[in-house]
Amino acid sequence: VALAWLRNSGQRFDRESRLHQGKLLESLGRLYEATARPEHSENALKQALSIFHVSEDSISPALAAHEARTLVNIGNFYARSGRLQEAESSVLKSIAIFRDLSTLSPSTFEPLLAIAYANLGSIYLESQDFDKAVAQFAEQLAILKKQLVNDTEECKREYLEALVYFSRLNISSGNLNAADEHLCEAEELIGPLMGASPERWGDRYAHILQFRGLIQIQNGFPVDALDLARRAYDSAQDDKLKMEISRFVTQFGHPGKP
Repeated sequence: VALAWLRNSGQRFDRESRLHQGKLLESLGRLYEATARPEHSENALKQALSIFHVSEDSISPALAAHEARTLVNIGNFYARSGRLQEAESSVLKSIAIFRDLSTLSPSTFEPLLAIAYANLGSIYLESQDFDKAVAQFAEQLAILKKQLVNDTEECKREYLEALVYFSRLNISSGNLNAADEHLCEAEELIGPLMGASPERWGDRYAHILQFRGLIQIQNGFPVDALDLARRAYDSAQDDKLKMEISRFVTQFGHPGKP
């Protein structure tokens, strides 16, 4: 009913009304996709995009931000549908908008730019273009590192997750030294958080140490790997994770508890 009203209204509304209409259409688009109606979903998202779009000589940061978000959502929709070229094009447009907005308010829009880069990286991974994917995740990482000046736990958590993911990409490509470098940075960053709240950060810390241990095995340093594994065991809070680390020590060291 609401969508029919929007289609038939034939009016141009002020910014707040346009924001409301666009958000409603975005919600409808997500609902249509969740209920297996992809054509309706795409149509609703494109209508939302047309509402949010503003001409270059009449910039509204609020509308432009929603336009960029909608472009990311459409890109993700295309990616899930296997339309990877259209997905790439849509997310590239969102990145261009978020870049411009970031010059107005870096603290507000750079985190959203980082998300857009990560989405583009995922699209390139899906299309088997690994080098381009790594480049996009590197852009995301650089932005999140800048956000550390805010010294908030949320900024640190997001950067840690990006560091670990980027390290896994490097491991997949055989770039073990780069992976270990990023994991060392993650270990250094998470250390104070681990000391303040081991029950909250212990398992993440253990996973980082465990990844580093696997890299040392690949590099031919089993003694270093076992030392990292024992530290991971001591840090881990989850019993299943402890058992997993214990099996690692049994395989590459000697039987028994680390």
